[in-house]
Amino acid sequence: TTKMGRRLGSAALGERRAPEAAENDRGRVVVVGSINQDLTTYAHSLPSPGQTVLGSDFATAAGGKGANQAVAASCIGVVDKTRGGVHMIGRVGDDVMGESMLLSLKSMGVDLDEQGTRVAGAHTGVASIVVDST
Repeated sequence: TTKMGRRLGSAALGERRAPEAAENDRGRVVVVGSINQDLTTYAHSLPSPGQTVLGSDFATAAGGKGANQAVAASCIGVVDKTRGGVHMIGRVGDDVMGESMLLSLKSMGVDLDEQGTRVAGAHTGVASIVVDST
């Protein structure tokens, strides 16, 4: 057998690296992307164009594709928080929603430059989501 064949064969048998090696492989993740406030309405059917549908429930949550990726990377343990962990580059407005998004990201272990993230006179982006609850 070739060298590669033996290496693949031993990996297939469940050979694992030592935990110390895996720990040393952890690094820093930088995410550039959106930070939004999700506004989710649950309804018994999705509205047709121009139709108004009564919602059965409503929820707000931190969102944005970039923010979601940053939180996921922080939570699954692929980063070494002593080396900087996860850093988020994105923008929010200088409103209540923006403040809430920054606090949420920080509470989930995401690092960001608050001064560079808040935009004076701007509103934080929102995503209006309707979920068919049937």
